[in-house]
Amino acid sequence: MSVLHFLGTGWSFEPWAVIFALALIASYAALPGSRLNGKSLVFASGIFLMVLTLVSPLDYLGRNYLFSAHMVQHILLLLVIPLMLLSGIPEKAAEKALTMPIAGGVMKFLGNPIPAWLLGVGSMWVWHGYAVSGLRVPRLHYTRHAHHICRSGALFRIRKPG
Repeated sequence: MSVLHFLGTGWSFEPWAVIFALALIASYAALPGSRLNGKSLVFASGIFLMVLTLVSPLDYLGRNYLFSAHMVQHILLLLVIPLMLLSGIPEKAAEKALTMPIAGGVMKFLGNPIPAWLLGVGSMWVWHGYAVSGLRVPRLHYTRHAHHICRSGALFRIRKPG
């Protein structure tokens, strides 16, 4: 199989990735202060990159052949995409979320480096323990990716610049 053939046929339609993306879009539309501007473009780019990471040949390569492709997925899902999604949140919505008792308390707790690090490393150990065990449940694979995005998003503190 040639590279061009693989790039053309290595795509997979994963409904969970699309459903998660649509849920994020609907949530964004419901946020106070959401409108079409530069922030919404960053948010939309994050969603596009997330779907691309989960349905492109990169996912197939990462699951079946190349550890390096798997690690590229991790970098995108853990560091790049959550920052894009959080950067796209309107300031008014972020301020409102941080004034809520539960969300503000969670962000204060996760703002402490020790619990944030323990949560991040612990969840990676749990998910990779499942992978090393040889257990192969396709839906669990995509649940892991959604968890990575959500967990990393929670660990990045929402702050005003300055």
